[in-house]
Amino acid sequence: MENMDYQEIKEQIKEEKLQRTMREKKNKKIEAQLKKVEKLEFQFNREKIKLQAMMAKENNAMNSSDSTDNIYE
Repeated sequence: MENMDYQEIKEQIKEEKLQRTMREKKNKKIEAQLKKVEKLEFQFNREKIKLQAMMAKENNAMNSSDSTDNIYE
């Protein structure tokens, strides 16, 4: 009887270790995916800022062009 309890406990510990290992692997996979998402988000924001700067520069050029046209009219 006592030996059976020992075997059950041993199996339970083995199962818990296996579950912990699986969770750790899953967590590592999720962390790797999160790093990829953060990297893509950083790249997206950098490109967005570049695009906004280009648009602002273009708008400034158009506005200065309009004001030049107004002077000569």
